[in-house]
Amino acid sequence: MGVWLFTAAFWQNWQALKRADGDRWALLLGLLASLAATVAHGLIDNSLFLVDLMLLFMLSIGLIARLNQELMETEKDSEALSGATGSL
Repeated sequence: MGVWLFTAAFWQNWQALKRADGDRWALLLGLLASLAATVAHGLIDNSLFLVDLMLLFMLSIGLIARLNQELMETEKDSEALSGATGSL
């Protein structure tokens, strides 16, 4: 399950990075790096079994999901706005 969760979070972050700009892009890149560092460290140590480190890992995944959702909503709003002005 851990590999699936990491893969899904990585894919969602990658999609969000394509749409993001400025500060959001930097935040998403930092979150992606933190996920990769956590998994790399988990190969050597049992860090994902510790509650405090797992909390940070899951918080990173939650932030990625929320930023991706915001970017998708912004994209839909801009498409709807451009479609509404194009029909005038």
